[in-house]
Amino acid sequence: MLSVHTTPGRCLTSACSGTQGYFEANDIHNNRIAGFEVKAGANPTVVRCEIHHGQTGGIYVHEQGRGQFIDNRIHSNNFAGVWVTSNSDPTIR
Repeated sequence: MLSVHTTPGRCLTSACSGTQGYFEANDIHNNRIAGFEVKAGANPTVVRCEIHHGQTGGIYVHEQGRGQFIDNRIHSNNFAGVWVTSNSDPTIR
């Protein structure tokens, strides 16, 4: 499953169950939870996005999530810019 949920002032991007979506040049901000969540073996490519001013963290990779995060600007989140847990293996450049 690959999803982008939006409501006024809120966006959550998540990738799970082996998906491989491609995200480029997005402005992901002011989220209540992680701006970008990757789990369950998902392997998205996220390039030149700005992930900022989240109420928690910027990118959360867990439950064996993967992903390629390339040339992103991750800043001004309340907690970790990137949080990796649960046998996950993202590439961040």
